[in-house]
Amino acid sequence: MNFINPFILFGLAAAAIPLLIHLFTRLKSKTIKFSTLQFLKELQQQHIRRLKLRQLLLLILRMLIIVLLVLAFARPALKGTSSGVSDSAAKTSAVFILDNSYSLGGVQDGTSFYAMARNDIKNLCQVMRPGDDVHLVSAIDTTLAVSRKTYYDLARLQKDVDEIPIGYRPTDLNAALSYAVRLLEKSDNLNKEIYIVSDFQKSGFNPDSLDFSNSNIHFYGLPIKNNSISNLSVDDAVLNTTILQKDKMVKLAVTISNHSFRPSGNNLAQLYLNGNRVAQSTVNLGAGESALEQFEFIPDRTGFLSGLLQLEEDGIEYDNRYYFTFYVPQVIRVGLIGQSTPDDEYIRLALQPTGQRTDFYVDYKSVEELRFLRPQDYDVVILSNLAGLDKSGIDAIRDFVTAGGGLLMVLGENCEIRAYNSDIMPALTLPKILSTIGSIDNRQGSFSLGQVDLHHPIFTGIFEKDSPDFQKPQFGFALRCEGMVNAVSIMAYGTGDPFLFEKRVGQGTVMVFTSGFNLHNSNIIHSTIFAPLVARSVAYLDARRKNDPSGRRVGDLLTAQLPATAIGKELTFHRPDGSEEMAQPVITGAGATVRYAGTDLPGIYSLMIDKELFGQWAVNVEPRESQLETVSLEELPKNISIAILESNSNISQEIHAHRYGKELWKYLAIGAFILLIVEMLLFREKGEVPA
Repeated sequence: MNFINPFILFGLAAAAIPLLIHLFTRLKSKTIKFSTLQFLKELQQQHIRRLKLRQLLLLILRMLIIVLLVLAFARPALKGTSSGVSDSAAKTSAVFILDNSYSLGGVQDGTSFYAMARNDIKNLCQVMRPGDDVHLVSAIDTTLAVSRKTYYDLARLQKDVDEIPIGYRPTDLNAALSYAVRLLEKSDNLNKEIYIVSDFQKSGFNPDSLDFSNSNIHFYGLPIKNNSISNLSVDDAVLNTTILQKDKMVKLAVTISNHSFRPSGNNLAQLYLNGNRVAQSTVNLGAGESALEQFEFIPDRTGFLSGLLQLEEDGIEYDNRYYFTFYVPQVIRVGLIGQSTPDDEYIRLALQPTGQRTDFYVDYKSVEELRFLRPQDYDVVILSNLAGLDKSGIDAIRDFVTAGGGLLMVLGENCEIRAYNSDIMPALTLPKILSTIGSIDNRQGSFSLGQVDLHHPIFTGIFEKDSPDFQKPQFGFALRCEGMVNAVSIMAYGTGDPFLFEKRVGQGTVMVFTSGFNLHNSNIIHSTIFAPLVARSVAYLDARRKNDPSGRRVGDLLTAQLPATAIGKELTFHRPDGSEEMAQPVITGAGATVRYAGTDLPGIYSLMIDKELFGQWAVNVEPRESQLETVSLEELPKNISIAILESNSNISQEIHAHRYGKELWKYLAIGAFILLIVEMLLFREKGEVPA
């Protein structure tokens, strides 16, 4: 039991006043012997006994009345959170955690759930008393400037609450609670309380990982119940077409989910490309279902293109849009590094057939010129049947690939295995060469091409059938590499050894042919697959360089490798809301990079170098925020206990009841009133009796 006004208990001493009055005013009977009144003696004794009994009852009643009145003014309470008799007079430090995630952006009966959350915060301000200090923390971002303020003026806090907009980051109540606890640990006030106004989504709250069981902080939760609304979301969009070309079909796979507890049918999904609608589809989903919808479109231009997949309006509008961007090359710059072997000419002809317009610009360079290679010089570099590279050449190639460039290596009969294994392959983290297969003069016979991964992007659109029938080339000489650790075999010989494999190195990609293209090695140049195989491999390497398949989410860091020519120029990020922010390059030994952390809005972010477009990123909301399933606060583990407050009730009274428990002063006051009536009746009866 707690007492809200414990100092009133000193008034219990007043219960002794009736006793003192009784003792000091009691009259002692004087004995007078009178023979004629002797017969009345027995009657007098009976009257005295009755009088003493009434006096004793009146004394007890008066003392009980005083005790009950004092206890009533002390305001006792049962099952409160206060830990001592001084809590009621002590100051309070409180943290208000406001969930401003987009899952509260829905509307019910004309009022948004976020407006309800704001109103609950304002109602909480009425509970605080002069001298209390309050912190306001966002449930999606504890780094906001408002989270570093301490409020003593609650009117200012209410104004700041109105200025906090709905954010696009996902809810992280664990981080917000941990931050709030750290704030209160610095406070010297006896009463410490945390109030959480949120929808308590499971995706944003993991109470099992928290342990506040030894804390003297009291937790209160005000649930915002928004899980009855209808909500569909676009969770992801992936380009199934890797090699992108102007006027060629592009396929897009889009993931759409229904987060409602009832089916949703005939929902229109529309695809926009550079602001123009290019496709649409109708989506039907059962309760809690997800589906993969396929869209097709044809790019009508080269360069960076941006797209948008949009759903119809529903309960939450913030997850109805998904942005994406990609790059369609106008020309692919290829640096062909060779030693004037037939392989060089075959590669050039595959990329630039005589008399035909192609998408490739081929610049032939000698091995000696490789040391001057800069990452911005080419999109793809081809090493054609080289004997080896010196240290400067190896460093140049490694820097080119790690910066995002594409590298195509053709290993022919000129390759010195020892030089490759000691320097080149380790520098690029590629599998080492174990031995040769066959011989250059074909004395050991020939071997053919075996298994081919026809689902690889370089074969998309080459064959009309799923199981193409083409003449497989014959090989007389090849190099056998060790196991494909972190590498992917695309084409293999009949022996199972890879003929073509790829490996991701840094931000770039390396593809390796383990046999040369001249007639001493194979007859592949006579195969109908040769020219498209080389051209598609180069286009694939360029696509991996220009189009980053990883989806960016709000709050992610954007990074870009800059060419040396960009140093000293104006770098500007164009944001989705039309604003611009200047950026500064970070120069290291590996080159210049630019980083941007201000991705607080979904949409397209563009990097401009002296007002020319250099790069684009699509940033979207986190799909888990669209999941409306909530945590049951009644079933929380023992390591954290949250008292539930109802938003539509009198919050002040509820908090008072949780703080101090159920007050008993009314019952004590009623008891004192009843005893007072009894005392009056008993006293009146006494007065009617003659002395």
